[in-house]
Amino acid sequence: MDIEIISKKKMYNGYAKVEQWQVSQNGQTKTVECVQRGQSVAVLPYDRSTDSVLVVSQFRPGAIDQGPSLIEMVAGMIDEGETAEQAALRETIEEVELALDGSALTKLGRFYLSPGISTETTTIFLVEADLSQVDVNKIGGLVKEGEQIRKHLISAQALRTMLASANGASVTLALAASALPL
Repeated sequence: MDIEIISKKKMYNGYAKVEQWQVSQNGQTKTVECVQRGQSVAVLPYDRSTDSVLVVSQFRPGAIDQGPSLIEMVAGMIDEGETAEQAALRETIEEVELALDGSALTKLGRFYLSPGISTETTTIFLVEADLSQVDVNKIGGLVKEGEQIRKHLISAQALRTMLASANGASVTLALAASALPL
């Protein structure tokens, strides 16, 4: 495939950065939009002793048709100078107040979430952890980022059932759940 980016124009420079590109593809010129995002991580804590997982929900504008939130994994952007593993550990503390053993992280892969519109990639981790001390009644997240994250401890089987019914879960969660022990 013969692709050439002819020009790029910044359209918006907020939380998301949107560019409009003029692209030549096999001799045809077209206009496309691209959301410039960095790299992110998503973490699914799993407690083998109770066969349960820790998932979260929070307001997500893209999922508004599911209600104001959807079930997803602990997740966030990788900061400059940070590894995916470091970001996974930091985000888990920030969002659900769970300190993890970094050596327990199992990297499941790195994926483009929506390459038709965005440059963002997400590295997904499964981690075995003791979830007995998680306070699901306490709202998590960083106040300075406007986060109001609800924590949910659910059985791995309930998660599998939810995913089979396409009940508004993120694709990253579905990928991570597929790695849970049967």
